Amino acid sequence: AENAYRKSQQLLEQGRIQDIVHKRNTNILIYVKRRLGMCARKLGKLREATKIFRDLVKEFPMMSVFNIHENLIEVLLALQNYADVQGVLAKYDGKSLFSKTLH
Repeated sequence: AENAYRKSQQLLEQGRIQDIVHKRNTNILIYVKRRLGMCARKLGKLREATKIFRDLVKEFPMMSVFNIHENLIEVLLALQNYADVQGVLAKYDGKSLFSKTLH
């Protein structure tokens, strides 16, 4: 998925079809990495899952459709890392430090 994403990224400026292919490859890459993070969380590898989700949020900050932020919050809560949870909520919630997730 990463190779296809990188290839389509290089061909991005060549036309409409390449743009569609790039969007598809981006969605596939995000989906695969997100599923890897979810599997790592289920296997108890919370640090690895946290790294995967943080990397996804950094690489694709506008892709909130995939619930990456919610997955990151779930892992941080499992690690009992409440300060980081509040940081994520403050950054992406936009309303306040407290969210319905914490209530």
